[in-house]
Formats: sequence, structure tokens, C-alpha cells
Amino acid sequence: MQRGIIYTAATGLVAGSLIGGQAFAQLPAQEFSYDYAEGGIVFNEWGDEDPIGPRAIGSLSLTDDIFVRGEASFLTDDNDITTLSIGPGYRLALTPAIDLYGVAALVYRDVDFDAGGSESETGYELTAGIRHGCMFLDDLQYAWEIRYLDVDTAEDLDDGIVNLAAKFTYGLTPQWDAVGDLQINDAGDENELGLALGARFNF
Repeated sequence: MQRGIIYTAATGLVAGSLIGGQAFAQLPAQEFSYDYAEGGIVFNEWGDEDPIGPRAIGSLSLTDDIFVRGEASFLTDDNDITTLSIGPGYRLALTPAIDLYGVAALVYRDVDFDAGGSESETGYELTAGIRHGCMFLDDLQYAWEIRYLDVDTAEDLDDGIVNLAAKFTYGLTPQWDAVGDLQINDAGDENELGLALGARFNF
């Protein structure tokens, strides 16, 4: 039931993006950077735990349309979860104000259990997103992402999970942005919430 809800939400996100395309076309032109380094703190839920920890994201353009993105996080509560990922991405500029993008990443995850022992596995993650500016605030940008993660660590991740994220970026200076993520994480039989807050340096 819970998994059905998140798949329905994912379908609605895609459909809403298509239906709203005409409205998005009225947005002012934006400068979307794919060259940045980002750091912040993640607050998450995982069953009975509320892991918290640092996260770093980096993106580097190889061409106007192709980039590489990497991510590292360490979340801790009763168990410690280390996640590393890296992979190529592709952006498609629909209008001067709208980008579609996708990333295919190799993922390594290590879980150290409080009761002793650990699990380490390598898998993959596929990301699809849409990025656009705000109609009312020139310095505010949004990105909506659907992520499919398949890494066989811990019983509730064996079948692959789908995560949704709403990402917000607010320009403080030409190089520095404040960033935030609101997440719905499909963890086993439950949909868990997550929050990330941080800063981004564009280079």
C-alpha cells in the first residue's frame, strides 16, 4: 500500500510537469550551473531510527550538456550508514528557464550495525529531474527529482527503493547559494521523511 502511494506520487510528478509545461515556459530565463560543490546536514528517518549526518555533493560539467555528479554521506544513529555515489549525467534545456536532467550513478553503501557486524554492497541509482526558476523571485530555483536506488544492504532495501525530492536553491551571491531538500524515502514497508540543509558554491 505504502509503495503504491509513492509510485502514484511519482507518476503525478511527471504528469504535473508535462501539464505545467506551458506555464513554466513563462518563467524568466535562468542560469543553471552544473559546476558546483555543496555541503550540508541531512536529517532522516529509517524505521525506528532518526539518523543525522553530513552530506557532500559535487557536479562538474564535461560539455554543455554532459556532467558528472558525485555524492557522499554519513548518517548515524543506532546504526552507521555510509553512502558514496558517482556517475554521468545529461541535461536537456527545454527552454531558457527549464532543464530536464538525468543521472546514472554507481553506489557503494556500508552499514555498521549497533549490535555488531556490518554489510557493504555496491549497486546503482537512476535519477530523473526537472529544474526551473521561480516566477516571483529571480534568485530562487526549484528541482523535482525521482530516484530509484538498488543496493542490497539491509533487508528493507533488497528490492530497490524509489525516493522523491523537492530541492530548493536560493542565490545569496553570484557564487554562493543556500540549498534545502525535502524528501520522501521509500524504505521497505514505510515512507520516511527526510530534510537536508546546506550551502552550494558555484565555480
